[in-house]
Amino acid sequence: MFKLNPLVGAISLALLYPAVSLASDTGDAPASYGLATHEVVAGAPFLGELVPDDNAPVNSALANGDDTDVAGDDEDGVFGHPTLVEFGKSYTTNVFVTNPTGAPAYLAAWVDFNGDGVFAANEASTTFEIGENAVSTVPAGATNIKAKMLWPDTLGLTTDYIGTTYIRVRISSSVITAEDALGGFNDGEVEDYSFPIEQDSDGDEIPNSEDLDNDNDGIPDTVEGLTLDTDSDGFLNYLDVDSDADGIPDYAEAGPDANSPKNTDGDSLPDYLDTDSNNDGTPDSAGIAGDSDGDGITDALEGAGDSDGDGILNINDIDSDNDLIPDSVEIGISAPTPVDTDGDLIPDFLDLDSDNDGIPDIYESNVLKVDVAKIDVDNDGRADNTQLFGSNGYVNFVARGDNPDIPQYAIPDVDGDGVRDFRDTDSDNDGVTDVVEAGGVDADNDGVIDAFVDSDGDGIPDLYDFNQSGGVDTDDDQIDDIADTSFTAGVDADLDGVLDSFDVDDNGDGIVDVLISEQQNSLFANGSLPDLDDNKVPDFQEDALQGGTTGGGTTTTGDTTTGDTTTGDTTTGDTTTAGGSNLGIVETGLSGTGCSLTQAKDPFLPGLVFVSAVVMFVRRKLSTVKK
Repeated sequence: MFKLNPLVGAISLALLYPAVSLASDTGDAPASYGLATHEVVAGAPFLGELVPDDNAPVNSALANGDDTDVAGDDEDGVFGHPTLVEFGKSYTTNVFVTNPTGAPAYLAAWVDFNGDGVFAANEASTTFEIGENAVSTVPAGATNIKAKMLWPDTLGLTTDYIGTTYIRVRISSSVITAEDALGGFNDGEVEDYSFPIEQDSDGDEIPNSEDLDNDNDGIPDTVEGLTLDTDSDGFLNYLDVDSDADGIPDYAEAGPDANSPKNTDGDSLPDYLDTDSNNDGTPDSAGIAGDSDGDGITDALEGAGDSDGDGILNINDIDSDNDLIPDSVEIGISAPTPVDTDGDLIPDFLDLDSDNDGIPDIYESNVLKVDVAKIDVDNDGRADNTQLFGSNGYVNFVARGDNPDIPQYAIPDVDGDGVRDFRDTDSDNDGVTDVVEAGGVDADNDGVIDAFVDSDGDGIPDLYDFNQSGGVDTDDDQIDDIADTSFTAGVDADLDGVLDSFDVDDNGDGIVDVLISEQQNSLFANGSLPDLDDNKVPDFQEDALQGGTTGGGTTTTGDTTTGDTTTGDTTTGDTTTAGGSNLGIVETGLSGTGCSLTQAKDPFLPGLVFVSAVVMFVRRKLSTVKK
């Protein structure tokens, strides 16, 4: 008796309907995310280097139903998921794509940022980077190339949700919009994956599991202890921004060496755990008399002005110079007398370059946390007044959401020598001064830009220092009368008593003027600093960062993920060879896993359904006949 050969049947159907797809690839995220299907068509775009197989809906908690079905695992478009934390500000992930057609293909991805079980349109990314270019289509002829999906601003999308979430990626020759998280396409592929949204207590986008300082007070968790709750407020010290509940943040009481927190009175408790740090009988919570903003600097010293022009008077401004470093850190260990690290007669809390290394403090205030060029567009060394500020004078996006007086990151000391970078002339302790690593000139190797010469270290540049010039100093202020406005007429923009024609810092901001005017040692004229290996870490912070940091840790995001490297075929970094990719093989459901049909608008679909029904009827009849 004649028996229908499945191969003959398949060939016959292909001859009758040469463009007809005989199977559908479907998503496998939980059912709440909706059904996404792509008809499997030979020669169509797909994800990774393995062509899609067909599968009936296989919703699963781990989004791996399509990975473990009979047809095998065809999901190879995404190899790793960069860290995503609660309240994350942005996100990227790498997707490998193949487009054997002669026309551009469309790619889109959705992440359930709030964990509500739905892929919303505002959670979509339809633009991505290929190489260095931002694009919206996959080029014709692409073979397993990397596309970096972009979510540049996720504020308002991410929440306090912690737990498993999902990503869906789709590719097709048809246009895919943000509204197309579910439904059917006539070709292409869909892949779903699960991954975690992790806890981030201090909002620095480093998950607690990797963060060395989970409250960003600058004191490592190992120093604070993982089981202590000194003030019994329900928050363990390593998660508590004020461990002794004295109203003074721990970062302000920690002192310059986070690994050995300051202990003013020399008792058994460091200041951040001591409610009477100086043992004067008055609780620290009483504060300093005449200190309106509680930064440890009296109003009399801060003055009645608004140094940074942000609309908040210094006496109420916790960052009086808008360099992103709180005044309570810049005051140093000599409180209540502010420190003047470089001796230029401008205290650090008003000095935009506290160590005179030519690198503005705003750049030294963080490591890989802030894109300074975007918030200091005019390159004057302070956050622009176009930024949003709190009533305390601190830039909103840098402050913690749960406490506007606390930065989202610890002020760095990358070499762990007890001197924070903004005061350290060799921040990475590699023997090369920061000014040189920043592209400046330091002929005398003193760590200070050569435009500022102060031979006797009295804070007065040799240019008008009476002790160096050998001129006349009638009023005994150490300023040569020829530069002194009390004796010589002329312009004095910053009213410091020195004529602008002699003053190396006309506006009194602490940054030597030649850096701003770009005439000499212009270290940050383009809003960036030298980075020889292009890893986004400035060279002056490089060596110590590679060895690890204290008080904050580092995380891996963006390009430096496992998504840049595939396994199996010959792959190195960002470039991937096609290897064993077999574009001519298409799974058609004949393996016994079933052929799933969708409501995609396929003009051949009615004929396909009819022919399939006839074939199944004939096969069933034939199966009842004995051989």
